[in-house]
Amino acid sequence: MDEDTHRLNRVRVRSLRRLKNDLGICFTVHAPFEDLNIATLNEARRRSALVRMSESLKLASELEAEVWVVHPGMNSGLTWVYPNTQWQLTLDSLKIFSEKGEDSGLIVAVENMPSRAFILSSKDDFAKLFFKRQIGNIKMTLDIGHANIMGGLNWFLKLLGDRIIEVHLHDNHGLFDEHNAIGHGTVDWAHLIQTLVNRKFQGFMIIESIKRVVESYRRIVRMLRGYR
Repeated sequence: MDEDTHRLNRVRVRSLRRLKNDLGICFTVHAPFEDLNIATLNEARRRSALVRMSESLKLASELEAEVWVVHPGMNSGLTWVYPNTQWQLTLDSLKIFSEKGEDSGLIVAVENMPSRAFILSSKDDFAKLFFKRQIGNIKMTLDIGHANIMGGLNWFLKLLGDRIIEVHLHDNHGLFDEHNAIGHGTVDWAHLIQTLVNRKFQGFMIIESIKRVVESYRRIVRMLRGYR
């Protein structure tokens, strides 16, 4: 995550790239998001957000990351006045990122979010994005915990399976974004993993539990082995 104490810079990128080559591992990078809104109606703030995030995308490319994950824009107090403007600003921003990603060989994937405060949170939002207003070669990061809150998980897996390049794994009870360990909530993990295996998912799976991360990892690995 290119944020806070994990913020990328060229010194850190060089160190991580050496680690990548030595261990034969790969990276995905989560774009920064703190106080950044790619759909803000304040043009100066939007330009600032685009500069910061474009810097992140460039560093992710230098890191030779596989995927750069970005949050969609957020609604504001004036969304009701300009109901389509912030949607269009989100599309415009995603188009910029998609083009930069294509130029640098980096996959850009937009994440589904856990509340209507965000432009892209529901299956209807993503149907509109991918089936009506396709933006370049942009992909999707399917956040399982977020989908458990907003609904539509099976829809995402069935209809957007070819768009999903990364999956974020954490649990909750369907009410708010708890980021619990796997199995500490209401997500049907057995069904999810079986579906991913049956669909021959070849993307990335990222554990996003705040606690019991190793426990979550081991549980997912056991399920994956059990269905293969």
